[in-house]
Amino acid sequence: MKEIMIKIILILTVGNQIFCEDVISTEKQKMDINLLSYKYDMDVDQIYESYDEMTNGISYVDDSVFEDIEIIFAGVEWYTDFEKGDLKKYDLYLSKYAELILLKQPYKGGIDGNVQMVNELLKTPDAGDVFSAQMDSYGYYVYDYDGDGKAELCIEDLGRIFVFRYDESENCIYLIDSVGGSTSLGGTGTQYSYGGNTKQLLKIETCEDAIKWREEFTFYPCGDNEYFLTLPSYVIRDCNYLITDRMKEQSGLLINEAGGSYYFKITKEQYDKLISYYLNGEEKMYQNIGTVRYQYDEITKAARR
Repeated sequence: MKEIMIKIILILTVGNQIFCEDVISTEKQKMDINLLSYKYDMDVDQIYESYDEMTNGISYVDDSVFEDIEIIFAGVEWYTDFEKGDLKKYDLYLSKYAELILLKQPYKGGIDGNVQMVNELLKTPDAGDVFSAQMDSYGYYVYDYDGDGKAELCIEDLGRIFVFRYDESENCIYLIDSVGGSTSLGGTGTQYSYGGNTKQLLKIETCEDAIKWREEFTFYPCGDNEYFLTLPSYVIRDCNYLITDRMKEQSGLLINEAGGSYYFKITKEQYDKLISYYLNGEEKMYQNIGTVRYQYDEITKAARR
């Protein structure tokens, strides 16, 4: 925070001009950090606005804090089953999703709520008709994606995942979520994400028919016996997790859109112990995802029954 203030002061003194927007922006940053400090009961010096600042600012956790982290990780569902929702309606939902894939029924979605066929969503952007979506080239998964008790359709394409939900009362299909990057479907309410050496467990919830938030448990191996992991700041509101005072004292809070994430610096030995939770969950996912995976010919048969 001191570095930010110094830079802004230098800008303000050039030419003896006053830039009100910079002053307001700086004051807002101070207010935001002070609010987070109060909200999460952490010292202002432990709240960071950049990753580099945070990694250089925190120290390795001691054994007692590592034990606290282990307790939290032991209580996390690193793997969840691929539930199918209401089995009595599963075939109905399957047939509706088959109609979507066969381009017999459009979906509603996007910011403006447009109605369109799914191949318009899947085709490569700005590539013209040459790269238009071939519906038999995607991965299809039908299961309860978010834990709402209904079967959703997930279409996977080169790291992109689009999630659709059939609304029986409206006889309409909605696009309810989309995920880019290197992400794998987990079981109900779970995803796995990875980029380089970074690995994330994402926990999903639904609120009023919309994806509410993703709870992230992230592993960052940085080399030279420096490893970081994160717990989302909002786990403090979840009775399943208890962020102890000593954990707060040995963490850094990195500000992001969700409010922030607690960062902890750990050793390679500690990292290897904790990452095993993630890897075991991911292994179970690969063993069981086939139960809800459909090939194009398999899923489209449902529309012809």
